[in-house]
Amino acid sequence: MPIRLLNLPVVRRIEYLDDFLKSIEQGCSREEIEEVLAERKRYFEREKILAVGRGNPYRKGIERTSRLAGHCRKISGELGLVMELEGELTLTEKGEQYLILDEYQRKLYFCELFSRAYPHLGALVNSLNNNLEKSIIVPMKNKPPFRPEIARYGLEIGQVAFDTLRDISTGIGVVNWFYSGSGVNRRQHVYLTCSVEDGKPNREYYRMFWGRKYIYALENAVDLDVFRENLWNTYLDLNDGIPGSPVFYSSLREKVCYALRIRDDQFDSVITELSDWDEDLRIAPSEGVLPRLQDSASMLKSLPPKTDYGNYIVFLKIMRRD
Repeated sequence: MPIRLLNLPVVRRIEYLDDFLKSIEQGCSREEIEEVLAERKRYFEREKILAVGRGNPYRKGIERTSRLAGHCRKISGELGLVMELEGELTLTEKGEQYLILDEYQRKLYFCELFSRAYPHLGALVNSLNNNLEKSIIVPMKNKPPFRPEIARYGLEIGQVAFDTLRDISTGIGVVNWFYSGSGVNRRQHVYLTCSVEDGKPNREYYRMFWGRKYIYALENAVDLDVFRENLWNTYLDLNDGIPGSPVFYSSLREKVCYALRIRDDQFDSVITELSDWDEDLRIAPSEGVLPRLQDSASMLKSLPPKTDYGNYIVFLKIMRRD
């Protein structure tokens, strides 16, 4: 029997929640909070413009963020981060603690709070962990109908709620995803980037509440030798075996991350390290224009890191050292 999961507040990026909580901390009015969220939306739109030269950071929809603010308020309350006092929103002790944490610790804390407030995260991680491939493949745009597809993985959830869960889980760092195909054949591939442990690990871990108990997960580590070999072989697959020819950074990252079950930022970190110097590979990042993608979620997901000059690294060229 599939696990029934209800709708979630549609807050698909943790940055929105962080902005909302910081605004509450500063005593901002409702209108000021909505403007802060609008500016965050405009920032994301500007990044897409920089990457592919399309979009409009000043379109009317970005100015209207009352619905997003309402969803941020709801999820903040249900996570115990804010409360209403004398008709005004204020941070709770948990909310204050959340904001003083660094980015990584904040994600670990959010992971636990979110899993306690909503069963969705634990259900997703449990479903992925019980799947032989540790992955889920479902439609991108409800064509074919989404619910029968996701039910095969033991989950009963709508498309919008699943996509919200997918993006939040990616932001936390416990899953990664990519899409394949086009039109009605477009599919999203969501996979675990951590290993579920039987007991409490002896190093930093994700803790999620599921089935009346905690489950623990460790991020999948990157073995440099394995990474290097997978990177090289995947690079050659993408460019018909021609060393030194450019391939799209995002395409290479997508395939290597899936093969090694790691996050995008883990790939970025290792590439930066290898680009500085590697005894086996000579890696040359370069700027360019990203291919046009079809929706906002996959566009933001595919953005590569930037150069020191603030432009996106679009291509990688790789050669073996003699």
